[in-house]
Amino acid sequence: MDTAPITPPSFSPGCPDYVQRVRDSFARQAFMATLGASVADVAPGAVELVMPFREDLTQQNGFLHAGSVVTLADSLCGYGTAANLPEGASGFTTI
Repeated sequence: MDTAPITPPSFSPGCPDYVQRVRDSFARQAFMATLGASVADVAPGAVELVMPFREDLTQQNGFLHAGSVVTLADSLCGYGTAANLPEGASGFTTI
């Protein structure tokens, strides 16, 4: 069994202003503002979002509602990818 450490792939930003592009796009998401979410960090292939715990986002047992968490995960995946897209390209999830 190979026990060598796994080196994560390196990502190259698709355009030089990827950080501002991600932040500007996120700022246009009214639903993220409703949740109180914000961008904490942007790096090639990685975006960190934060959302403070609020009682109005909980389920019946007082825990943060999974819908809020899944919403953040959806945005994280999209913006983690968007940081690597070339200028002029965009992406979003669809169902």
